[in-house]
Amino acid sequence: MKNLILLTMVSFMFACNSTDCTNGIQDGNETGIDCGGSECATCSIDYPTNGIHGQNILFGDADLTLSGSGEYSFKAEVPVGSTLKIILTSNGGAWGLSNKVGWNVGSYNNGVQIFEVLNPGVVDLKFGSFSGNSGEFLIQYYENSTTVTKQKTVTWN
Repeated sequence: MKNLILLTMVSFMFACNSTDCTNGIQDGNETGIDCGGSECATCSIDYPTNGIHGQNILFGDADLTLSGSGEYSFKAEVPVGSTLKIILTSNGGAWGLSNKVGWNVGSYNNGVQIFEVLNPGVVDLKFGSFSGNSGEFLIQYYENSTTVTKQKTVTWN
């Protein structure tokens, strides 16, 4: 009887500590629901529609047209174990930045600027103050990767 109880306890402990990447709950060593940890795929990065500074220009896959006089957010929610780098490349004009919460922002050099997330969590910055009457830039996303995972074009006027 003791062996049966011990076997049942060991089986229960193993089941409670195991990771199932398809069961709809966070278990085992997952860092999110069915993602992260040592056994599941990396958790995805979320780009909310809006940030604290307004419309989030990182949201969605569609190209954007913005008002050159507006202020926008540059917001991402990066889970534990995920990495994010954004590269902006301009074909004319530049932008202003402030309130760089959570971002490591490289210098603007020859129309290119690199943004990297320092630590997991919510990152946001104030993006706007476009120079020139109009312009365009390419956003390239590097989500948990050293190669581009998606991109889109932003035009301002």
